Amino acid sequence: MKKLLSMFAAVFFTLTTLALFQFSERNAFASGQSIFNSKCSSCHSASQFKGISKSKFLRKAKKMSAAKKLTSKQLTSIWKYVK
Repeated sequence: MKKLLSMFAAVFFTLTTLALFQFSERNAFASGQSIFNSKCSSCHSASQFKGISKSKFLRKAKKMSAAKKLTSKQLTSIWKYVK
């Protein structure tokens, strides 16, 4: 009985963790989309950055005037949206 209970607890913990991770990923995507549309879309399209690595995106972003005002967390959210 103890073994069954501990297995149930492990499965529950794993599923809960996965659900929370997916929720945070969706929020980051939505946040990135919102920031991109308000700050970047006037000069850039999301397809310009399709398939770009995170480090390369961050290097390019440092050179863009609108991106200089954004935090690294916001830039990461944008990268998750455009990748």
